[in-house]
Amino acid sequence: MKVKKENWLMILICFVLILSLAGSSFAATKTWNGTNANLEWIIGANWNGGTVPLSGDTCQMTNTSNGESKQIIMDANCGSIVVTTLRVGGANPSGPNYMKMTGGEFKTTGTFEVARNSNATGIFNMKGGTVNSVGIFYVGYFGDGTVNMTGGSISTSSS
Repeated sequence: MKVKKENWLMILICFVLILSLAGSSFAATKTWNGTNANLEWIIGANWNGGTVPLSGDTCQMTNTSNGESKQIIMDANCGSIVVTTLRVGGANPSGPNYMKMTGGEFKTTGTFEVARNSNATGIFNMKGGTVNSVGIFYVGYFGDGTVNMTGGSISTSSS
């Protein structure tokens, strides 16, 4: 049985469409719980669901209901990390959330947010490594955000 040229084209279009939908359906919002004694980004037990964020995921740090502060460590052991969005600082004013970066490479294909939301408190301490945000790098847009930079580099390609 021969398949017509037009049918092959339709099959190819359907296949590409299915693949594109499947890729976007796996993106998730990952919340840092910081329950492991090792607070490195690459430890799955520190994230809800027990796995580290993947490219396409949105990552966030929010305080616990009692306002307990949390901290993420990004160092050379973490290598190169790519996510869509990172939010440092939850919406609970009782205590700030911290991200400490001493090495490695961190890229957001969306936004990098340090206390962007109302009532959020976030602190990003950068001593080394590289941050590249394709979108906007927010610091305290509505919340209380601080960036302490003593090394490394931050670049953004948004206008």
